[in-house]
Amino acid sequence: MRFYAEVEVDGVFDDARFDALANVLADAGLADADLGGSLATGVVRAGAWVDVEVHDEPGEGLLWAEVAGLPGVYATGHDEAELRAGLTEAIGLVLADSALLRGLEGT
Repeated sequence: MRFYAEVEVDGVFDDARFDALANVLADAGLADADLGGSLATGVVRAGAWVDVEVHDEPGEGLLWAEVAGLPGVYATGHDEAELRAGLTEAIGLVLADSALLRGLEGT
């Protein structure tokens, strides 16, 4: 499945951390991501087409999916909408952690 994920990454963003977020996206194969938002407010928005592998658990009534470019990022849901919402949240959390940590490495 392929869907457009739009996430907001909150935090203290300066140019270095903004660049770090762009690098995290590129490393995940999401180099074509749209980045926007405001460094002044600390909210950066990222949107990208994401490829996920969806699995159906027979008899469980659950779907689960993992993001191809971000190992360890997965979500579950009872339907596709719930699955997309969970994936979007998981992607946002991983990007925030990765970008902030990379931004701190250089300081």
